[in-house]
Amino acid sequence: VSCDFVIHFAHAYTSLRGHATRENRTKHAIISMGPSILAAAFTTFAAACVMLFTVISFFTKFATILFLTIVQALAGSFIVFLTMTVCLGPSDPTYLVDHILAKCCPARCGKDFSIQGDESTLRSSELFPSSRRSKRGSTAK
Repeated sequence: VSCDFVIHFAHAYTSLRGHATRENRTKHAIISMGPSILAAAFTTFAAACVMLFTVISFFTKFATILFLTIVQALAGSFIVFLTMTVCLGPSDPTYLVDHILAKCCPARCGKDFSIQGDESTLRSSELFPSSRRSKRGSTAK
């Protein structure tokens, strides 16, 4: 549970397509995964609250551990991890993988990396090719 929230935020951070700033990627992660993570934390917290009032000592101890784990996971994901993504996160997190795949199998990836000055850049038209099919539905020839 404690690493699950961070993994979900990291997935949302990297799933934003194209070149975006760290701040925009972090906002996207908070907006897309924040409510789900809070809902999961709330339901787990509610289950722990129910177990706190049982007679069996195992359940009360387990509820205490579960409660502390959820608090730590929320603080670690919302405060520590998201602060680190704003300060240190990559603005194009899949660039290296895309670059390696384009070198290994260019016919499959169809991405062209061009060198401009000292920086390698990926043309956005090649990163996200637009479909040229009509919206009415086209038939294969």
